[in-house]
Amino acid sequence: MNNYLETQINKLIDYINNNQLGLGWKNHPNRNFQGTYITGEVFDYVIFTKTKKLVFDAKETEKDVLHLQSKDIKQIVNLMKCYNTGIEAFLLIYFSTYNKLMRCDVKNVLNILSSRKHIKQSDCDIFDYKEIIK
Repeated sequence: MNNYLETQINKLIDYINNNQLGLGWKNHPNRNFQGTYITGEVFDYVIFTKTKKLVFDAKETEKDVLHLQSKDIKQIVNLMKCYNTGIEAFLLIYFSTYNKLMRCDVKNVLNILSSRKHIKQSDCDIFDYKEIIK
C-alpha cells in the first residue's frame, strides 16, 4: 500500500528519527523466509517522543465515511490493548476528497462498532501532526 497518507507519515517518522526527537516505525506483515504472507501487521505505526506515545493504523478514503473490514477490526483490538496500557491509540483517517486528516480514538471506535461498521468524519477530531513533534 503506497498512498499519500503513508508517504506523509513516513516523512514525519524520518524527521523524528533523524532529528533525535524520538523513535518511530511502520509495522509490516509477518512473512516467511521466501516472502510468503503469513499474517497482517498488528497495526500500522508506532511513534514515541518525549511528549507522546502513539500507536495507530492509517486509513485513507475518498468518501465521507470509512467502511471497516474484518482485518481493521483485528487491528482495532490490538490498538485497544495498547490503549489499556496508557498509550494513545487511534485510527488516523485521511478523507482525501475533503482534504481532512482526522483521528478517531480507539475507545470511540469500539463504541461506534457496537452500532455500525463505518466511521463518519463527525466521529473524528482534526489531527495536527505538529502536536507530535512539540
